[in-house]
Amino acid sequence: MSTPSDPLQEHLLERRSEGEEALKDALVSALWGTVSVGKLQDSEAFLEYYFDQCSLIDTQDLTINIHQDIVNIVSFVRDHGTLSRNVLIRKVQQDRPAWLGSTSDSAEKALEFAVRLWLMVETDGWTVTQSLKEFILHNFPSSSQAVNVPPFPLTFNAYNLERIGGFKIVWTSCIQDHLSLDQTYTEISVFHQASFLRNYQNTAER
Repeated sequence: MSTPSDPLQEHLLERRSEGEEALKDALVSALWGTVSVGKLQDSEAFLEYYFDQCSLIDTQDLTINIHQDIVNIVSFVRDHGTLSRNVLIRKVQQDRPAWLGSTSDSAEKALEFAVRLWLMVETDGWTVTQSLKEFILHNFPSSSQAVNVPPFPLTFNAYNLERIGGFKIVWTSCIQDHLSLDQTYTEISVFHQASFLRNYQNTAER
């Protein structure tokens, strides 16, 4: 079977290894406008994260069949990032986009799904009066707002955290969990999509 000219038009359930490179390139370009994923060290981890999120669609009552539907949801949220959460929910309900489900909370679930997939953050704490932009700035202050701390030395890496510190590294696709410890203080979470952030810094999308 040949790979379709536009991989975003493929059905979500038709995951084929021979078309995955084209799909990764198309998704990264559509969602972040970054360089080819062939240059991204953790592109495989991204695709696994993407499909993990897609597996939750059935539980969220969203009308999503092809990859382009997901891109459309993210684009809607990205284009209205300055609206407060409650206003954004009402706009989704009023506009009735094709991907909206039939339940009363479908709009809210669509927003949460898009934010998790696009920005790799959880939406806990996103208040109804906050815009997405305000929510992100609150959780991740800019360098001018952040506490002035010296950079970590090069020896502060996953290998030495395990070898010297005795920690077990647990990879995570949620930025908020980066460098967090579990309750026993023996496992430390490390964000698994770092190269996406490095490349995203150099694009207009950021």
